[in-house]
Amino acid sequence: TQDRLINQMKSDGINLSRQISNQINNNTVAMNIIDDSIATRIRTIANFMNGEGDKINDNNYLSKLVKCFEVDELNIVDSSCKVVYSNVPSSLGVDFSKVGNAEVFNLICTGKKDEYMESIRKSRNSDYYYKYGYIKKPGGGMIQVGILANKIEKLNKELSYQTLVENLTKDKNIVYAA
Repeated sequence: TQDRLINQMKSDGINLSRQISNQINNNTVAMNIIDDSIATRIRTIANFMNGEGDKINDNNYLSKLVKCFEVDELNIVDSSCKVVYSNVPSSLGVDFSKVGNAEVFNLICTGKKDEYMESIRKSRNSDYYYKYGYIKKPGGGMIQVGILANKIEKLNKELSYQTLVENLTKDKNIVYAA
């Protein structure tokens, strides 16, 4: 009887571990699909803006595009990596060659790299989370698109390994999980 109980516990533990592993894989796939979808949206908007060419020479026009495409931030960056047009007045004049991923930004502004997609991150200026993408412009410079991602970040936390482990320990039959 004792051997059967121990073997049953081992079997239950292995089955539970497999279920957890499958859940982790499913969560990872789901978050990757969401991230890829946002990146595609960023590319689409930037490609539209690249097609507009010289028409985008006005901050008010960018503000209209933000509403039309339901994004939160649009910046036009010149070949020297400085923001020349933006729907966010505080972004005007920001020098991307001196912030964050400066090496990557310089490669995009000079046309040596086509794009860069950041992971969702917390804003430097607020408690909000954003997904930013950077697409090169023909002739130099880049377009930065920012999309508010608070709901996605919340979902990411709900699907995290730590949350999964914490939820496991709510089951009265599970004493310890790591």
